[in-house]
Amino acid sequence: MLFCLKAKNAERIPPPLTDPFEDGNISIHYINGYSTEEINMKNHKRDLILIGILLLAASALFFLFTEKQAGEEGAAAVVTVDGTEIARYPLNRNGTFVLNGGSNTLIVENGEAWISEANCPDKLCMGFGKISKNGEIIVCLPNRLIVVIEDGEAAEVDAVA
Repeated sequence: MLFCLKAKNAERIPPPLTDPFEDGNISIHYINGYSTEEINMKNHKRDLILIGILLLAASALFFLFTEKQAGEEGAAAVVTVDGTEIARYPLNRNGTFVLNGGSNTLIVENGEAWISEANCPDKLCMGFGKISKNGEIIVCLPNRLIVVIEDGEAAEVDAVA
């Protein structure tokens, strides 16, 4: 049998005769006039309110940033021939564009641009691949054609000088 010690004179006091959890009956304890169940309900309500506030704040930030991006024109593929800008194609609009009198074909799709056809002998411009980041470039020297991405997402730095 277990015994508890009293703090002042160290007398042995027997523990309570019944365990409050023994019969499956849970006793209600009171702290500062509130039952533990009431305290738990208050904490639960506070948790739900906090979660709601956080969800509202996250939703507001999400809509703020997506609306701002949708309103901007964004990145564009700027096409120049002989140093003169001849066209500017937004990357957020898909399309196929014949350039320089049919010498090159530019495809803009899913935020990327690339040359799909060229009549130059080496066809190096087709090997540049898809470009989408600010400052990326495609050059076709025989046709004097340059495609540059402007106002796009910053390109990753390859090396530091």
